[in-house]
Amino acid sequence: MKARLVFAGLGCLLLVASGCFRPDNQTVPEEEHPLKLVAGNQQLIIGKAFVVDGDSLRVRRTEIRLWGLDAPEWHQNCLTKTDEIYRCGVEAKEAMIDILRKDDFAVSCQAVQGAKDYYGRVLAYCESAGKDIVALMIEAGWAVRYEQRDPPRTDLYDHYGKLRDAARAGRFGVWQGCFTEPRKWRRDTRECPGKI
Repeated sequence: MKARLVFAGLGCLLLVASGCFRPDNQTVPEEEHPLKLVAGNQQLIIGKAFVVDGDSLRVRRTEIRLWGLDAPEWHQNCLTKTDEIYRCGVEAKEAMIDILRKDDFAVSCQAVQGAKDYYGRVLAYCESAGKDIVALMIEAGWAVRYEQRDPPRTDLYDHYGKLRDAARAGRFGVWQGCFTEPRKWRRDTRECPGKI
């Protein structure tokens, strides 16, 4: 009897450690290996996505950072218009889940000419149901444009800037109250003094 309980306990630990158990009830894609289709010199990654946070996904075993997107960090807090603290990093992830849920988490991503971010994730443009995921996140106000000097796609970069300005004017998502842009938050620069 004790041996069965120990075995069952170890099995549960293995499930949690392997990531098969997800507290947010998002299922893990069935496919185990990345599907990388190469068209010319363009790498395409197609499949069901698992949402890691507000600006990154996992498709099979490929970690993807969405190019042009910067969402609040998972542990980041923001303020509502009435100065109430809320977990904007968690809200950004939920917004991404809501966007992808509409097409059963199916995504199509095109790598940005083999580029990777600081953590080794593939930088890619991604769509769900034929719509630009980055544009949807910025438009809803749950992320901002990732600022850079020489963007590979100036047309998209400029478009994302216009969407950010419209979300700010409409006070959508993180723009509803005080928040620190994620790149500043990562540098420990907080812009809501006395609160967060």
